[in-house]
Amino acid sequence: MILSAHTYSPDDQTWSDSHTLSQQADHVAIFAFGDHTHFRNQTALHQLHTLNPDAHLIGCSTAGEILQGHVYDESLHAVRVEFERSRLKSFSITLQDDISDRDTGKQLGQQICESEQPAMVYILAEGVRINGDYFLEGLNATIPSDVLIVGGLAGDDASFEETFVVHNNTVNSRSVVALAIYGDYLSTVQSSEGGWDTFGPLRSVTRSEEATVYELDGQPALDLYKKYLGDLAADLPASGLRFPLAITTSPSQNCKDHIVRTILAVDEEEHSISFAGNIPQGSTVWLMKANRESLISGAEDASQILIDRAPQDIPLLVLAVSCVSRRLVMGERTEEELDLLWESLPKGSILTGFYSFGEIAPGTTTPSRSVLHNQTMTLTMIYERTP
Repeated sequence: MILSAHTYSPDDQTWSDSHTLSQQADHVAIFAFGDHTHFRNQTALHQLHTLNPDAHLIGCSTAGEILQGHVYDESLHAVRVEFERSRLKSFSITLQDDISDRDTGKQLGQQICESEQPAMVYILAEGVRINGDYFLEGLNATIPSDVLIVGGLAGDDASFEETFVVHNNTVNSRSVVALAIYGDYLSTVQSSEGGWDTFGPLRSVTRSEEATVYELDGQPALDLYKKYLGDLAADLPASGLRFPLAITTSPSQNCKDHIVRTILAVDEEEHSISFAGNIPQGSTVWLMKANRESLISGAEDASQILIDRAPQDIPLLVLAVSCVSRRLVMGERTEEELDLLWESLPKGSILTGFYSFGEIAPGTTTPSRSVLHNQTMTLTMIYERTP
């Protein structure tokens, strides 16, 4: 693979080191991650597409941009990847009010696998309106289980109002874009870790509807949360980002068996809490908490999995998707969750990605199926094997 990174300068409205790519329409991809303002005015993205008309351009707005071990705000970065032995196709699909997100996922999966099975699919979806759980259910129903599906939900800082994705020359706030990589020479290493700790007793979800929880152990969910948060309850839902909920499949306190859900909103009249993913009625949950040290440790655990399996003689591409909540908790120490990985990558490698409203990666209890995560650092390493 041939890798290069480019940064957009709003001052002179140009891309650094920009140039037209080689005319290999099925071999070149551009990943673009940036502040939502660049996606609203679209000038820079249209310029990037014009400079590289034959590349598969995909990207999204973020809650922070990641490039080469650093975290940026209000920026726009693009990474060019020219695959030597793998072929690419890109797809986009618009979310419709009269079509379920599950059916939308099925339609996209059918397009991706229509002519051949890919080795990997990278998904970027708008991050506010989509039901990521249902969408991935549909996608998983039509893409074989041995295909790696990773990616994330777009952000808009931490406003949760409107997010965007880009596919070639089109920017949309209601769509999903996918890059499918085909061929026999692609190698991937994937890891996803949290660093959040459970506290308090196990709770039963006694009343819920999709992503909204009304009762825990027969008590109003919001009232129970306020009891545990104490003085921090006055700052809900913002303070709730520090106290996600874990859906567990076993009574063990092993956090690796959990799927974490972030608080998005509270309803004082209904005494309910809405989360960034479905929480089925009847499921068992734990309240969670974290500090900066535990989150950094979780990211280092995810990084170590890649480091242990990384070849040291070729440049590597690493796509990182980390939850906005992690960034809000870690504050000025955010870049520390990238340090170990960035310092360990071979010369010429590129580490890029974004802070998201949800991460897409294989589940801890369903490693052959990707699910929607919250509060994780999700890493995907990509390189091509030699024949």
